[in-house]
Amino acid sequence: MGDKAQASRDAILDAAGRILVRDGGDALTIASVAREAGISKGGLFYHFASKQELVEGLIERYTQEFDRLLEAADGSPGSAVEAYIQSASRSD
Repeated sequence: MGDKAQASRDAILDAAGRILVRDGGDALTIASVAREAGISKGGLFYHFASKQELVEGLIERYTQEFDRLLEAADGSPGSAVEAYIQSASRSD
């Protein structure tokens, strides 16, 4: 995936994350994410063929971030818990 395509995909996932945090899961629609990201619904569908794929993209992003935090944990007592807390306290 090219840099521009990845940037667009990231912007869509950022928008979806903001909607989830701000408005809750019921507000997460293709139309709301497209509006929040400043793109057309067709532009969103170029990157995510369905709402299911969009949600899977968010889950993958959050899982990768959590894995990164766990890998960065130094192995000291509580470091894995701290990684979990950092991951769970994300605001986006």
